[in-house]
Amino acid sequence: MTSSSVSSILEGIAAAGNAFGGNEAGSREALIEYSRLLVATLKIPSEFVQRTFWAEPAMSANIRTAVDVRLFQHLKEAGDVMLGSALHARPKKTALTSPYRNA
Repeated sequence: MTSSSVSSILEGIAAAGNAFGGNEAGSREALIEYSRLLVATLKIPSEFVQRTFWAEPAMSANIRTAVDVRLFQHLKEAGDVMLGSALHARPKKTALTSPYRNA
């Protein structure tokens, strides 16, 4: 984390805030995105672990399931493949079954 990156994010928040005050289209989404980016830039890994395991225990189970079925590896291998086709291939690659998938 560098102070210049934090400064540029804060400048983006200020600009998006001014746009939001003027009811410009997309300004709310820009504020949300800059806010998430700021939190991600300032947060240290131990804070992520604490939040995941103590404040949001369901996320821990979701991450564990994704690791168990090698979902992250499959997403990495998919690369720039369209998300729709990657999601369609997911059950076959991870050996997951779904009652909603056509047999």
